[in-house]
Amino acid sequence: MLDLRSTLGDLPAAAEALRPGFEQAWGCFYFVDEASATVGGADLGRPVRVVANARIGDFALPARGVLAIGRGAWEIRDPVEYEATRAGTAGQAAAG
Repeated sequence: MLDLRSTLGDLPAAAEALRPGFEQAWGCFYFVDEASATVGGADLGRPVRVVANARIGDFALPARGVLAIGRGAWEIRDPVEYEATRAGTAGQAAAG
C-alpha cells in the first residue's frame, strides 16, 4: 500500500484544509518522475521532492509533482445562495 504522507509530504486531509462540509474520494495518483520546463529560455531543472510543503493560504501543496484524479463535493448549506450563484454564473463555463 502506498504511504502518501512519505511520498507527498505533510498534507492535511482535504476535509480539514477546505473546512467542514467537503467530501473527497481519491481515484488514482500519477507521480511525476521526469519532466522539463523552461521560462524565457531558462531551464527550470528536474522535478524534486521538497523538504517542507509549500502553501497557498492554509492549503498545503504536495511535496513532489503529482497528478491526482478523484472527485470532491461541498455540502450545500444555503440553497438560496447556491441558486443565486448558479444564476449569476450561468453560461460562463461554456463561454470560457
